[in-house]
Amino acid sequence: MIKKLIKLMIPQKWLEWYLYDYKKYVNPKTNPEKMILAPYCIGKGLDIGCGGNKTVQHAIGVDIQPKGTKGLYGSQQNVVSKADVVGSAMNLYMFKDKEFDFVVGRHILEHCLDVVIALQEWKRVLKIGGVLCIVLPDERCGETIKLDPTHVHVFTPDSFKRLLEVVGGFKIIRDDVAIQNWSFYVIAERVKE
Repeated sequence: MIKKLIKLMIPQKWLEWYLYDYKKYVNPKTNPEKMILAPYCIGKGLDIGCGGNKTVQHAIGVDIQPKGTKGLYGSQQNVVSKADVVGSAMNLYMFKDKEFDFVVGRHILEHCLDVVIALQEWKRVLKIGGVLCIVLPDERCGETIKLDPTHVHVFTPDSFKRLLEVVGGFKIIRDDVAIQNWSFYVIAERVKE
């Protein structure tokens, strides 16, 4: 009965991926999203919305879920948080301007009520020449809000690139599919405006 209900709500290819391949992708040692972003995470950096799965261990993890507590939603449900700082993705007041070499946002921006404010804040804390590393669910592959009702925004690679243009101050270095039929990534350098 539950599988029938899930099939009505989630696109078939996502359901198949989830049922058969999910464990491979959430495994920290084999997660392709982490492996794509990790080479860009050099120096001092933030992992926004890290939950229990930091992209690189030396990053400062920021999450609304305090360290040691279990997540409540989505892939982080019952996963113990590794956050070093409790905070919002849209307000990094505890950090100085141009303090970081990299900022990672892996599957967090779609949860932010105001994505422009979030990206402006991430840009604020990045040094000139610093790197923004983003992974987002790909709306071209299915209805991502149906998959996770805590999502309040949807993205395609093109819509996200346009959003970065609106925010300004970034030059895209690399972008592509992260996980087929699931997610895409964008690596962007912080530049002078």
